[in-house]
Amino acid sequence: YPYDWYFSSKRMVRDLLSAEGNPNIAAHFIHVSSGGGEAWYLDRLYETLISLEKPIFAHIEKICASAAYYIACTAQQVMAETPNCTVGSIGVMCQFTNLQGLFEKLGIKDVQLYASGSDLKNKKILDALYREKPEEFIRKELNPIREQFVDAVRSARPALSKLTDDHPVLRGEDYRAEEALTVGLIDGIQTLDQSLRDAHRAGLAYLDSVRTRTQALNFLNQ
Repeated sequence: YPYDWYFSSKRMVRDLLSAEGNPNIAAHFIHVSSGGGEAWYLDRLYETLISLEKPIFAHIEKICASAAYYIACTAQQVMAETPNCTVGSIGVMCQFTNLQGLFEKLGIKDVQLYASGSDLKNKKILDALYREKPEEFIRKELNPIREQFVDAVRSARPALSKLTDDHPVLRGEDYRAEEALTVGLIDGIQTLDQSLRDAHRAGLAYLDSVRTRTQALNFLNQ
C-alpha cells in the first residue's frame, strides 16, 4: 500500500498471525520508518511478535523511535539503512494544549458540570491540564507504560538487558545508527536489499528445520 499512511497495531497483529499460518511465507519482514505513535495495544502486538515461530527481521529507513522501536526490537535482526538513521527514544510522553487563557481573552468561558459523587471523574487530566498538578497522571498513566516498554526491550534485546535504569538508552535518548549499534539498539547498518536477503536465507533455514522435524516425527510414528 504505497499511499496507505494509516497504521493499526490491531491490523498488524491480524496480518502477522495470517502470515504465520501461511505455508508459503517463511519469515516476517518489518520495514520501519516511524517516529512512534500511540501506546495502546502495543503490549498485545509485542506479545504476538515474540510468540511467532517464523524468523522476524526489521529494517529501519530514516527513523525508528519510541513505539516503532517497541515493535522492531522483537526482530532477530534489526538493521539500519544508513549511519544517519535515528533509533531509540525508549520512553513515554503525552501532550495537552491548555487554551483556557486564550479563551478567557476572547470572552469564552469553559463550563464543566459534574454530578454529585463524581469528584474523581477526569481528575487526573484536569489536575495536569489546569491545576499544574501532573504527578498523579504521570504516576498512574505514564509510568506503568514506560515500565512495560523498558521491560519489553530488555527482554527482546539481550544487549539492552544489562543496562542500568539510569542509562540514557532507557531514558528516552535517541541515537544515530552508528552509536545505536554501539549501545545495542541495532545489529548493523546495511541496505534494504541486504536485509531482504538475510531474511530470505533465514526463512529457507526455517523451512528446512520444519521439514526435518516433520520427517523425524513421521519416522517415530511409523
